[in-house]
Amino acid sequence: MAYTKLTNVVISVIATLLLVIIATSRLAEGVVMIGGVPVAGIVMSGQLCCTPTGNPPGVGVPGASVKMSCDGDRTTTRETKTDENGYYQMVTTENEAPFTQNSTPCQMMIPMPAPNCTLLPDSGMLIAAMGMNPLNIVNTPLGNVVSAMAQNYRYIAG
Repeated sequence: MAYTKLTNVVISVIATLLLVIIATSRLAEGVVMIGGVPVAGIVMSGQLCCTPTGNPPGVGVPGASVKMSCDGDRTTTRETKTDENGYYQMVTTENEAPFTQNSTPCQMMIPMPAPNCTLLPDSGMLIAAMGMNPLNIVNTPLGNVVSAMAQNYRYIAG
């Protein structure tokens, strides 16, 4: 009889712990869906080239500032610099933009002038939309991650 009471107590404790774990897990917070697939983050990358448009192909521009905005350039979500070949990469998670901001798609913004490139404008900004077509989803230990590339910089005078 004591064995049965102890077993029931253990089962109750385990069930309570499982309920707490489930209630505080990411599943309870709601799942972010992109293309019908639950995702935990987005990896955004691109390359700035020393061409009149900044678009590849061309020689990469090292040391240029790159900002990511997911609300129409009102705030900067992430910021980095291009590497020695002009490449950059940024990561957002489900608790950050673009997940928490549902209006404007994320854009990569590169303030001018860019270092060591006289082919690019002296002022203003290059802006590129983040392309997710085709949708590239990678399964990682942290969950599904979407990979997006900056596509076709356009110049905004400033």
